[in-house]
Amino acid sequence: MKEEEIILIDSPKAAFKIITIGWINRHGQFCGRNKEAAFCSGATYRYCEDCNSPAKIGYTACEPCRVKFKQKKYFEKPQKEWDGIVPLYSDAVNEYFYDHDGIEDYCEEYNCKIDDLWLLICEPEYLREYDISEHNEDNWPEDFDSNDIITGELEAAIDNLNDIIKKQKPISWFPGKFRPIFKQKQEEIL
Repeated sequence: MKEEEIILIDSPKAAFKIITIGWINRHGQFCGRNKEAAFCSGATYRYCEDCNSPAKIGYTACEPCRVKFKQKKYFEKPQKEWDGIVPLYSDAVNEYFYDHDGIEDYCEEYNCKIDDLWLLICEPEYLREYDISEHNEDNWPEDFDSNDIITGELEAAIDNLNDIIKKQKPISWFPGKFRPIFKQKQEEIL
C-alpha cells in the first residue's frame, strides 16, 4: 500500500505563486483573457443596434427605438370595425377598455389621443370542451380501445356537456390582431 505524502501547511509543495494576466469585470470576477465576457458581465448598457444610443443590457435596442418599432408594427396591423361590445386592449398602456366612455375618460385623465393607446380588438377565450381521451390519457391502458369503455350513454352525456360549454360566455379576453375602426365619429372620442 502506498503511503500518503505528508505536506505541511508552510511547505512550498502545498501551494505556489503564479502571475497571470487577464480581465476582471467591475464585480471583481476574473474572466481570463476573454475581454468581451468581462465587459459584457460588467456593463449595464450596450449600444442600440438601430441608433447606437445606450440600450439596457437584455435589449438590442434603446427604449425610444423599441417604442418606434412597436408603434410601426402596431400601425401595420389591419383594421376592423369595432362593435362597441367586445373589449379593447391598449398595447401602449397595458389596459383593457370596455366602452367608449372608458377610452374618453382615460384620454382626458392622461391628456392623450386615442392613437396613443394603440388599441386592439380583443378575442374571446372560452371554456375548453371536454375530451374524455385527453382528460384520462394518463390512465388508459396501452392497447386502449375507446369502444370498450366509453358507452353510448357516456358519449351522449359528454356531447350534451360540450353543447352547454359552447353556449357559455367568454371566460376572458386577449388582445387580437385588428386595430379598431369606430362607428362613432372619431373626434367625439378624441
